[in-house]
Amino acid sequence: MPESYDFDLTNQNYTNGIWDEFTDLCEKWKEQYDKTKLVYIDGGNFLKIFDNRGSSLNTGILENHEKELFLFCNFIRTKKEIEKHFFYLSLPFIEKTLNFFLEIGIVYEEDGVYLNLALPGKNKSKERLIKDMLTVSLG
Repeated sequence: MPESYDFDLTNQNYTNGIWDEFTDLCEKWKEQYDKTKLVYIDGGNFLKIFDNRGSSLNTGILENHEKELFLFCNFIRTKKEIEKHFFYLSLPFIEKTLNFFLEIGIVYEEDGVYLNLALPGKNKSKERLIKDMLTVSLG
């Protein structure tokens, strides 16, 4: 059993083949991400959504609690989780907001489970995305 590793790749063909396949997959993902039709840009106290899924570009701005609800759905959330997390909001407000998101097609719902469909735009750093995800998920 080896006790140390000197990072010398002895089987170049094997590792290069896997690495090439991995980098090809990354490039394909990047091409698809660059063509994303539904993205949001976090402006701090507002969220701007760009929806280019139809024949023209539609934009919208979410602020305050609508923004919070939308970002909370970056992860799969049950209705009970949403209501528990936003205990300070009225149930009719939560219902109305989620129905609005469904109506305009920026959130998906199936069997009482919700998920935001938009991807974050490119203006966010990875550190900011991780911070936002932790903030939203841990609340």
